[in-house]
Amino acid sequence: MEIYAKPTVQNYPEAPSTGTVNISLSATQESELTIVVPGNQKTPLYDYVYLVLGPDEEKPGKEMPGVERGSLVDETDPENPQPKTENTLMTLPKEVMKKYLGKEVRLRYETYGESEVHRYSTPITLKILP
Repeated sequence: MEIYAKPTVQNYPEAPSTGTVNISLSATQESELTIVVPGNQKTPLYDYVYLVLGPDEEKPGKEMPGVERGSLVDETDPENPQPKTENTLMTLPKEVMKKYLGKEVRLRYETYGESEVHRYSTPITLKILP
């Protein structure tokens, strides 16, 4: 299994001592968080990216309600699609995180598509606070 660079949560830094990202659902004004999937990685051209939240790496992220897949293709020139070099921004609804309230949970992404091979990123740990 290929391992990609870990995602980050926009506007929520990792704690330097633990590497955990603290998310306070009550203090978060938006209805969703923006997850940043690093660009400029060696991914198959027509694979999509899916967020995976939780302990089960085998459960595809595409089964998470309210979470859309992201594209890793830059189609600025439709005649010559290229792998994306910029970051891919994805959203994670607060509603999805509520079931992990008071717990730590792993967040990662997987790529899957035309290559028919599941590849995962290094996970980050989110601590979901009230």
